Amino acid sequence: LAMATESILHFAGYNRQNTTIGATQLTERPTCVKKDYSNFMASLNLRNRYAGEVAGMIHFSESLGNVSDLNKLMVKQLDGVLESGQPEAYTQAMFKLTALLISCKDCDPQLLHHLCWAPLRMFSEHGVETAIACWEWLL
Repeated sequence: LAMATESILHFAGYNRQNTTIGATQLTERPTCVKKDYSNFMASLNLRNRYAGEVAGMIHFSESLGNVSDLNKLMVKQLDGVLESGQPEAYTQAMFKLTALLISCKDCDPQLLHHLCWAPLRMFSEHGVETAIACWEWLL
């Protein structure tokens, strides 16, 4: 378990508060200070949660034969969240949309379009950070 955790945490990005510090000072600090483990683990938790939710949605919609309706539902849900301006609902909608893009065999250009343009409609620190986390997961 310790090896798996260490292996996963190796991919965590640098802490944003340390980016203004010089390279010589940064090398003297321990890894736990340089890396942003808490945000990485929070993002990993969100990825697992919404990947599971979307997998269940896909399984259910395939049994009904309406996979394209699921794409339309995600776009409609994201548009509704952007109209209301609720940050937590925006995070949920963006991660669900990203999970759907990752889970589908073919890339729906409409979903990709909304993933690209949503941060401009929710142009705040939270909105852009959420979009960056989704893009890191997608790529």
